[in-house]
Amino acid sequence: MARNGSPSDQIKQTLRQMIEKGIFAVGQSVPSELELAAQYNVGRAHSRQALRDLESEGYILRSRGRRSVVAPKEQWPGRALTSVGENVIALALPTYQSRYCQAIQHGLFSTLAERGYQTIAYNLSFDETGEPRFLRHVSSLGLRALALWIQNETTEMEDLLREIVEAGLPVVLVDHEARQTALDAVTTDNEKLGEELTRELIRRGHERIGFLRDTYNLMSTEERQQGFLRALAAAGIAYKETWGAAFNPHHAGEVVQAVDMVMARRNPPTAFYCSHDALAQVVSDRLATLGYRLGEDIEIATSDDDGLLQERGVPAILMRQPGLAIGHKAAEMLLERMAELSLAPRVVRLAPEWSPQEQVS
Repeated sequence: MARNGSPSDQIKQTLRQMIEKGIFAVGQSVPSELELAAQYNVGRAHSRQALRDLESEGYILRSRGRRSVVAPKEQWPGRALTSVGENVIALALPTYQSRYCQAIQHGLFSTLAERGYQTIAYNLSFDETGEPRFLRHVSSLGLRALALWIQNETTEMEDLLREIVEAGLPVVLVDHEARQTALDAVTTDNEKLGEELTRELIRRGHERIGFLRDTYNLMSTEERQQGFLRALAAAGIAYKETWGAAFNPHHAGEVVQAVDMVMARRNPPTAFYCSHDALAQVVSDRLATLGYRLGEDIEIATSDDDGLLQERGVPAILMRQPGLAIGHKAAEMLLERMAELSLAPRVVRLAPEWSPQEQVS
């Protein structure tokens, strides 16, 4: 192993050379964090960082619960933009395994293609360290513009975005806006989403309604909670914090603890607003395990953007975000920003939609 640089950099450089030489072929698994830590006699934090860096640079694909694999060569640095000319616009989303993300990508790319621009997608999940590294990498590629879903609302990310925009790269945010920095953004009207779903629960006779959310602290979740509280206040219903909880929906222990704690209260909620569909799915599973009949003993309302609840036949009150329209509008705003960098920042909030089978009067 090379002696220059940090342990994570050394591991990354070695793996990158092996990938470029074909020792690890496209689609082939690369060593895990534990295997690399043992092989190079370093802490797991170093091997994890090396894999995160390789992911942000486009060399590997990582997903929860699976081995990391070598990415298609078209995604490798210096290759993705080699033959596409100078009119390239990039989109960065946390995943492609989501109907909502796919809709945003299709809306954005189809609009840009009609105007003669070429596009490149980065579907990568980041932590607070990897996302700034990726953004610095992408901003150095000579792109015409960038559409971005911020995954970590940190001061570092906002400072970096501000620098990139001030340097002249047009940027539009999708799904949610920046917390402190005025930037172009296209989002769902999340307050309306929270308000409409809560009003429907109230219309069905519920007064003890809990708000369940994840722990990612995104503005979109906070806005949905504001709409939720506004609907309760308009109906004269006082909200009790003990009816709600915040937890990581990907940690089974946290799900069990949160749901069981709320349902063990005296006079527990008869309905829940869940901040998104993945969270609603694990909540519905836990409630069923506890013996509650969904749609009868207790009701759930959420935005089912990926059809998770519908496909499983879980009774729920559902709306969805207008992903395709968000993509179309984001493309239009990027083109306008490219034509006139001095435009004042704009935030467009598009109305959510009821899921097809919802019959709401």
